[in-house]
Amino acid sequence: MADVGKLVHAAVVLREGSGQNWEQFILALREYSATVNQEMVRSPPELLARSQGIAMGVQELLMTLMQAPQTFDKMRVHANTKRARNEQW
Repeated sequence: MADVGKLVHAAVVLREGSGQNWEQFILALREYSATVNQEMVRSPPELLARSQGIAMGVQELLMTLMQAPQTFDKMRVHANTKRARNEQW
């Protein structure tokens, strides 16, 4: 799995800077994801694998961005725990 740390951090910074714009962006991405899924269902057999890949990629990005605040909190706790362990030695 790809390291999403930089993406999560950037998402959290954007969300904190403009919460309303962030919510609008996420809503637009959700609508786009739904449209891509509909297109996948209607895709001709020869393009189905490509359509599935696109739909899965958009869904993965959407989930990563929607979960960014929780993921960022976990990353921060992990970093603080690691730092505390290093300071003990």
